Amino acid sequence: MTEERKVFDREAALGRMEGDEELLADMVQIFLEDYPNQLKAIERSLSQSDAVQLVEAAHAFKGSVGNFGADRAFAAARELEQLARENRSSEWDAVWQKLQEEIRLLDPLLRQVVNP
Repeated sequence: MTEERKVFDREAALGRMEGDEELLADMVQIFLEDYPNQLKAIERSLSQSDAVQLVEAAHAFKGSVGNFGADRAFAAARELEQLARENRSSEWDAVWQKLQEEIRLLDPLLRQVVNP
C-alpha cells in the first residue's frame, strides 16, 4: 500500500459511493466546505478543555472523514474522541497535532477528486 493510499483510498471511497464518481465528487465538495468548521469546533473544545464537546466534535469529524477511506485521519479523530471520553486531557494536544497533519495531507488529495 502506498503512502498516498494510506492518507486517501480513492477505491474504498468510491466503493462506499457504489462506484458513483459524481456522488463521490459531491460528497468530497461538501466535506471540503464543511471540515474547517468541524476543526474549529474541535479546537474550541480543546481550548476550553471541554471533554464533552470534544467527544461530540471528534466523533462528528470521524464520521465525516470516514466516508473517504482516509484511514489515518479517521484513526486520529477516533483516538482524540477516545481520549476525550477518558478525559485524558494531557494527551489531547499531541493527537490534535496528528489530526491536523493528516488533514493537511488529505486535503489536496480530496481536491483532486473535485478538480482532476
